[in-house]
Amino acid sequence: MQSIRIHSNLKKELQIVQIKLDMLLNKKIELHTKYVGVKSAPLGEKVQCSNDVDKFALYMHELTKINEITGLSLDKEIEITTNEVNNLRYYINLIEYQLKELKGYEYDLYYKIAVLGLSITKAVENVAEKNNVSDMTIWTYYNRIKKEVKKLKIRNN
Repeated sequence: MQSIRIHSNLKKELQIVQIKLDMLLNKKIELHTKYVGVKSAPLGEKVQCSNDVDKFALYMHELTKINEITGLSLDKEIEITTNEVNNLRYYINLIEYQLKELKGYEYDLYYKIAVLGLSITKAVENVAEKNNVSDMTIWTYYNRIKKEVKKLKIRNN
C-alpha cells in the first residue's frame, strides 16, 4: 500500500510543480511581449523583431536578473523547474511500471484506476474476471484503497 501512496503523492507534486512552471513561462512571455513586442508568429513564418537592441537588452536583463527572494534568475528558475518536472515524470513512470508488476488485488485495482484510467466499476469487474473471483470480493479490496483513489479522482477533475 505504501507504493500506492507514493505514486499518489508524486502525481500531486507533479501537478504543483507543473503549475509553477506554467506561471514562470507565462512571466517570461509577458516580459518578452513587454520589451520585444512580439507575441508569436504563425507556423512557418519568420518573426519580425524590433531593431531596437536596447529593448532586447532590457528583456535579457529582466530574464537574468536575480530575484532577491529566490536568489535565482527567471531563466534559472525555469531551467530548475523544468528539470524537476522531468524528474517527477520519470519517477512516476518507473512506479507505474512497478505497480503493474506487483501482485495483489489492491495493486491491480489501483493500477487499472490510477494509471489506465478505468472507472472504478470497470476496474473491479476487470480484476474480478481476470482472477476468477466475485465482484463482491474485489469491492472489499477496493475499500482498502478507496481513500487514495478518491484523492486521485479529486485532483484529476
